[in-house]
Parts: sequence; C-alpha cells; structure tokens
Amino acid sequence: MQQQRQIRKRQGTTLERHELNVLPEALPYSAPGIRLVLAEAGQVWIKARGESMWPTWADGARLLVKPAKLHQILPGDLIVYESSGFLIAHRLLHRSAHAQRFQTKADASCAADVWMPAAALVGKVLAGEDGSGTVELASGRAWFWNRLLGASERLHVLAHACTAWFSRAAPRLEFEAGGDEGNPIAPLDDHAQSSLIWARNQVLRAHLEHAVRLLSEIGVQPITLKGQALLAADIVADDQRAMGDIDLLIPRQSRAAVLGRLDQAGWQLQAPQASARAMLDDQITLRDPEGVLFDIHWNIVTGGWRFRDVIRPDLDGMCWRAQHAGNILILEDGDQLLHLCMHLVLSGATGLKGWNDLRAFLAARAPQLDWNTVAERAGRWRVRGIVWLALDTLWQRWRIRPPQPLLRAARPSPWRRVCLRLLLPQDLKEDLHEPRFKRHLREWLLMDRWQDRFYLLGRWAFPPRAWFSFRSSQ
Repeated sequence: MQQQRQIRKRQGTTLERHELNVLPEALPYSAPGIRLVLAEAGQVWIKARGESMWPTWADGARLLVKPAKLHQILPGDLIVYESSGFLIAHRLLHRSAHAQRFQTKADASCAADVWMPAAALVGKVLAGEDGSGTVELASGRAWFWNRLLGASERLHVLAHACTAWFSRAAPRLEFEAGGDEGNPIAPLDDHAQSSLIWARNQVLRAHLEHAVRLLSEIGVQPITLKGQALLAADIVADDQRAMGDIDLLIPRQSRAAVLGRLDQAGWQLQAPQASARAMLDDQITLRDPEGVLFDIHWNIVTGGWRFRDVIRPDLDGMCWRAQHAGNILILEDGDQLLHLCMHLVLSGATGLKGWNDLRAFLAARAPQLDWNTVAERAGRWRVRGIVWLALDTLWQRWRIRPPQPLLRAARPSPWRRVCLRLLLPQDLKEDLHEPRFKRHLREWLLMDRWQDRFYLLGRWAFPPRAWFSFRSSQ
C-alpha cells in the first residue's frame, strides 16, 4: 500500500510538470500509471497529438478525461482507450455489453478502428480546450450533437465498407518506385534499377536543357513542370523517380512562335490527331529528333476544353513568380502544390507516381509555405475542392498528415465530402477504365460554385467542334 501511494504521488507530481499525451506520437506514461492518476484525481487534463479527430479538435488540444466503464458510454461519445501500449482518443461507434467490447472511429477517417475489449477503455472525454476556449463535450446540448455525429459516422463507415466491398479493392496502398510502360525495370535488382533510372534522367535533363536553349533563341523562357521540376528542386531523388517525358509550360501568346521554331529544329507531332487534341487540352505532344517526348502546355488545367472557363489559374502571375533551379525555370512552391493537386485529381486520381510526388513535395516544402496565401490562391483559381480531395486522400489512404490550414480552408460541405470519397477510385495504382458517368459526376462535384457545375453540364451536353474532329480521327 505504501508503495502504491508513492507511485500515485510520483505520477501526480509528474502530471503537474508535464501534460499527458494522447495518440501514438510521444507517450511518456504507461496506461496503468494513467489509470492510477485518474483513480486518484477523478479527472485529468491530457494533450491530444495528431489530426485524426479534426475538426472536433486539432493537434495540441487539451482534453478533460474522467474514468468510465463500458455501460456508461454511448455511441457518439468521445472516449480514450489503450491500444498496443498507446492511448487513443476517438469517437465510439458501437458497443456490445454481451461480448464486452467496443469499436471506435476517427472523425477524419473513412474506416472504423478494430474492435477492442472492454478492459482497454480508459475514460470518457468531458471537455476540450484549444486556443478559442473550452468546449464542454458532455453537456446536454453536446450529448444530443454527439448522438447525431455518431449516427453520421456509422453511415460513413457503412458507405465506405459497401464501396470497398463492391470494388473488391483494399482501401490502403503502398507507395512504389518504378518505371513507365515503355521502360520496364521490375526484373532488375535495386542497385541496377536505381542506376538505370539515374542514367535515363540524366539523358532527359540534357534534352531539357537543349530545348530551353532552343526556345531562348526566340525570347521564350519555358517553365518546367511535374517530374523534372521536382528533380531540379531536389524534392525527389534522381535515382528513384522514373521519367517518361518532359513537360514545358509556355505563354499562350508565344505558341505559334514556339511551334514554328521546334518544327524548324526537326521536332515532329507524336500522333496525327495531336493538332485536334491541342485545341481541346491546351497542349501538344512533340518528339524531338532523338525520340524524346515533350508535352508543350500553354495552360496547366488537365482536360482544358471542359474546365477552360471554370478553373482559372493565374498564368501570368505564375510566370512572374517562377523561380530558377539551375538552368531552368520552375513554378513557385505554392503554384507547384496547386498544379500537382490539379493534375493528379483531374487526370483520374490514379498512379502512385503522382501521389508519391505530392507526398514528397509536402514533406520537403510544407514547413516554409504560407498556407493562408496558398488557400487564397486556390479560392481565386476555383480549385478548393480539388485541393481538398488530393490532401484528404493522402490522409485516408496513407495516413500522411496534410497541412491543416489549407485543408480547413478548402474543406467542402459534408455531403460533397462523402460523395467525393465514395467516387474516388479504390485502386489508385493504375489508370482504370472507370465508367464515364462516375468520372463526370466526380468532376461535377469538384467544382466550387453551383454556376460552374451548371456550366460543366452544358459543356458535356454540347462539346466543341474540335471534340468531334478528335473523336473521328481516332
């Protein structure tokens, strides 16, 4: 008994100096020790770590917890329990008094947690405190609100489970490094594979610099996009990121001069219908004399004919804000992030290479970006829904924490969030031939304004003449 009192006293003294931590980030206390503190004090403030319960609370919020038994909690309540030696604070989904177990779910996640035994339950969250003040989570009004949230979370889990079952696809994926279809590298060992990727990227870099010098002769300085831009900025490793082609952005008014100069240099169209596609997508694919493919863009919006008058990136501002990376120009970091999200989501949201690029960019540039400026720019470009879906997918599929200020500013309405998550392809590894209606519905929901959605319906119903020319030439 004397030893137990000393433990309780020591835990209480430690508690005065430090706040306990919730979620598996940095837990300096054992679960039995925390139970002793709760038994002694009746309730205790603990600090939440992580963003899995956003927007109910954010990273660093303080939670007031009291001990609770399984029969004292109801679906919708916010509880703290022990799992694998860590403390986790999530919302209760189900409880089974007969089987003596319960199931929880994070508010920011689609999938439910695993069932836990009743002995793992530590306590119930009574209140939360952040920079805006203290909110009682166990009051009468909060009790009713938690019941509604608990019901909505159940429906969310059911919809997510049904979608995963019908698609027969696992909801989680692993990032992979690999080549493109024209350059298979799977049979090689890791060292040979890295050497092959590095050598190919050096060759492509030499062709890129030659193209930049060629266009500088007519006074045009192109901006390098996507993979080569990430290599130049040291965001991805040149022996890990396999490249298939090179993407360049030119001013729209310089299009005729650029294409004329490249034609004089012996560059050729990749396909007979490339000219018709250029009128639709604001880009054209050329092959230089040595066979390297270049995509020449004068807009950064994928699927330009559908979104040309809806999504409005500041192309002039992008050119003005562009920065040098060696001998080439690349987009400023905020513009780079928005472009990566746009290209990834509007091109079907598939391909682990693109998701890996976005993850690597956030890991390298997130600490130094002004997220308020990026959020304001996303609003002006009308891509808030697109940015939210890209960042939310990183969290839902790979548990990569997105920048919360940008995610909060871009967050769409609840019904749009649920629908967009359900319409996202379950298998993101490859370009799926998904039904056209499903893809169009996802694009329709991605639009930020109702008038833009009606405009998009008109574009689908009455496509431009170039679309018929392109389809007939295939």
